Amino acid sequence: MTHASQLPVTVHQALSVYENDAVEIVNKTLQELTPGPEQLEIWFLEGCERFKEATGKSYTKAAALWRQAAEFGHVESQFNLADCYFEGEGVDQNPTLAVYWWQKAAEREDADAQNALGECYWTGVGVKQDALIARDWWERASQQNQPEALYRLGCWFLSMDVGPDGPDNAINCWKSAAELGNPNAQFEYAMALIDGIASEKDSKTGIEWLSKAVEQGQIDALVQMGKLCSQGDLSSDSGFSAIRLWEQAAAKGSAEAQLLAGLCYLRGDGSPVNLTLAASYLSDAAAAGNPEANYVLGLEYWAGDRLPEDHDAAVRCWNGAASTGHAGAQYRLGVCYFTGDVCKGDVSQAIDLWAKAADQNHQDAQLAISSAYAMGEGVSQDLEKSFFWCRSSAQLGNKEAMMKLGVHYFCGLGVKENKSTAVRVWKDAAQAGDLDAMCALATCYQKGEGVTQDLVQAFQIWDEAAQSGHLESKNALASCYVSGSGVEKNEEAAVSLWQDSAQSGDPEGQHNLAVCHFFGDGVTKDRFEAAHLWQLAADQQHPNALHWLGICYLYGHGVPRDVDRSRTLLQAAADRGVTAAAELINKTGTG
Repeated sequence: MTHASQLPVTVHQALSVYENDAVEIVNKTLQELTPGPEQLEIWFLEGCERFKEATGKSYTKAAALWRQAAEFGHVESQFNLADCYFEGEGVDQNPTLAVYWWQKAAEREDADAQNALGECYWTGVGVKQDALIARDWWERASQQNQPEALYRLGCWFLSMDVGPDGPDNAINCWKSAAELGNPNAQFEYAMALIDGIASEKDSKTGIEWLSKAVEQGQIDALVQMGKLCSQGDLSSDSGFSAIRLWEQAAAKGSAEAQLLAGLCYLRGDGSPVNLTLAASYLSDAAAAGNPEANYVLGLEYWAGDRLPEDHDAAVRCWNGAASTGHAGAQYRLGVCYFTGDVCKGDVSQAIDLWAKAADQNHQDAQLAISSAYAMGEGVSQDLEKSFFWCRSSAQLGNKEAMMKLGVHYFCGLGVKENKSTAVRVWKDAAQAGDLDAMCALATCYQKGEGVTQDLVQAFQIWDEAAQSGHLESKNALASCYVSGSGVEKNEEAAVSLWQDSAQSGDPEGQHNLAVCHFFGDGVTKDRFEAAHLWQLAADQQHPNALHWLGICYLYGHGVPRDVDRSRTLLQAAADRGVTAAAELINKTGTG
């Protein structure tokens, strides 16, 4: 309450002649003018009722009523008025005034105001940022068991470098806040128990606390419980469903939950496939800025298998994800710039995108950069850099990179030639299931390069790769049967393998099968079929097929004799390095 002595000096001096009587009269008058606690409470409650009406006019009236009470020290009104200034409800938004009124209430030991002040000092909103002052206010509020302050204080201990006791202090704060019902603290405490932060793991108790947070609709808890469901970490009678949990979180605006729900409906994981819902959830997540959702949508729009094919939309999605640093999107977008698909061809832009993804250890981007340096596409040719990126990709487990790394060592490209190391790398790639590496390894065993020659081992490796459908291995295996290398001769088995290759459109298989038909090796002689097969292989510019088809046209074997056609074919073969074709041109004068 204001007293006469607190009035402006001029007024006090004016009354000094009759000071004693004047002071008594003024004090009595001011006491009568000062509203009592009952009136302050009336203003406060009336403000609350007006605020519930939730209109612009009612917010303004509520703020005015709370200001009246706040100016006379009503703590709850001070807190609410601060809220109005912070949110801009009923008054112009003014975080500085919000801090002023929260400070007033906090000094009167209002725990909620102390918590709010801690948040302001932590974020630097309305006041200069100061993490230590934030902690002090949260500690004062925590002494009154304010749940949110306890939760925030726990986060402070974990985020600040406060020594080895930080995690334990954080967990203790979260436990206290969780027991008081704070859903965010329940989630953090649950995850600390599940992950074993600063203590022994206790997944059972952690899941119990996570369930409490789920019951309160805590978004992160909904998402995490869904993950535990999908991973099979919950008992079958838990009553939780991943897709239902994620849909609840998605409805609350969680972009991660929208992504996860979209993937469920896209792939049929835990729910029937529903492409309409999948597209809706993924689009919502992408619109919310989730880069993975943009990336996945891009993949789906590009492939057109499940969502409508739309390459323009795919590139837009990848652009959105790439701009946030998503390595997969950067790689895909780089491919588009490199090939000129949808994007205007720009090799430099492709290299730049691949480099960003490669720096994030994206295997395919690293291999793409390696290939660019090897070929000198978009960058100056640099075999050492090509080797560096190829090795980096291989070390991350990229099977194709392992295969190419073997080539670097075998041929001495950007690194000192070392065939033994090449064999070791190809063995690793072969064990990882790379069929090209298996074929290369078999060739090393056959020729004794980088390893002791072992024809049987070569045959066995080619046989394993051939059974997995590797065409080059089928052709090599067939040659083994013809020559008896590592296995007994068996022309019928060779023909069968070449037939498989030829039917798959492999030009080497077509050429070899044509030779069999031309000479009747392991199959009935049929030069018409031979010419037909050589034509198929020649259409794919197979050098030896071009040569032999030229012979057929020169002498009329299986096709009408056509010297001009023969000349064209033989010249094409000669241009591709077939010496016999060049010699035949000179010998017959068809050049």
